[in-house]
Amino acid sequence: MKELNYQHLISTDRAESKACLRALYHETFPKAKKYILKNSGSVHDAEDIFQEAIVILYQRVKTDKFKESDSLPAYCLGICKNLWLMKLRKEKTHQLSPQELDIRNEPEVELDSSLVKRVLAELSQECESLLIGFYYYKKSFAELQLQFGVGSIQAIKNKKGRCLKYLMTLLKDYGIGKDSFVK
Repeated sequence: MKELNYQHLISTDRAESKACLRALYHETFPKAKKYILKNSGSVHDAEDIFQEAIVILYQRVKTDKFKESDSLPAYCLGICKNLWLMKLRKEKTHQLSPQELDIRNEPEVELDSSLVKRVLAELSQECESLLIGFYYYKKSFAELQLQFGVGSIQAIKNKKGRCLKYLMTLLKDYGIGKDSFVK
């Protein structure tokens, strides 16, 4: 089979379908593996992602969500990349387990409040209120949305992200690390 045709993938002829999968694997898997290895993954991760991508690709072809003009290998590689990026994002936001976040056994630390006040003074009043509301008072995004009169929860998430990014920039500019806050 010289050309990978999406219709061969869902063909009722099992030999044709297997041949298409084999050709797709030989053409696409090395590229997916290279991408995943280059982005902090392992060969095992690449195999898992590729297998999941084939299932998604098959479902999309079967439900007519695949355009005839798309290249089957390029489409499959795109699915692999998106799946890997989603996995990385999920791992990044879920790095610490609840046991690791348990700070009851950690020694008490006294913060240098003057330094904290100096950094917060650099933030706008709105950013300061937003970050304190979220991190200190544990307000939900819905509560913050109402408090700040923002149109959607996504907008308040974006605003919090920008404020946090600015705070991190300030900390970096002042050369302030975690150790700077401990007396």
